[in-house]
Amino acid sequence: MVFDIPKWDLPLQYILFILFFRYGMAIKAHLAALILGAGISAYAILQVGFYYLYNLLGILQTGVLQQNTTYQVFVLQITYILISFAISFALRIYYVGFSFIVTPPHDFLWHENYLSEENRRVSISALLSSVTICIAGMLLYQLSPFILLLMSIFTLVSLISFRVRRTGKMLERFSRHIASEIKKLIQKDREA
Repeated sequence: MVFDIPKWDLPLQYILFILFFRYGMAIKAHLAALILGAGISAYAILQVGFYYLYNLLGILQTGVLQQNTTYQVFVLQITYILISFAISFALRIYYVGFSFIVTPPHDFLWHENYLSEENRRVSISALLSSVTICIAGMLLYQLSPFILLLMSIFTLVSLISFRVRRTGKMLERFSRHIASEIKKLIQKDREA
């Protein structure tokens, strides 16, 4: 907990992680914000989803959201951690993830056009996830987990739609390239 104010914990962690990704792993800041926003939004969906499941089963009461160190909080945290490890293990086995981000370290000497359509979408998605993350703590402590769930789903869907749109464009370019190579081979075969 930061400054004994738990509402600040997640936004400050988000900023520190962005700085770590930027300077420790040499990933550009807007891409780091996008990666972290997607991860934290997915984790928030997981947390609130299991909170509602446990609440429905009678394992937890609503007041657990305002606590930090009770047995019920530890049960929730252990569940989130185990499910997250299982998901990350599955992602690793099937080798999927953020395929549109170039492997770090990024070349910071090369000037990037931040006003391009792709970078605008990345920046808007990162900003949307930043807003969601910054108000997540307030929503939890005001006992509004359903609003947090809706915001996190909206944020994650927008981030995923960016990825799918980008992957679709890449596949379209790749298929056009393959088609042109096949045409060249057919022409060479006809000429021979």
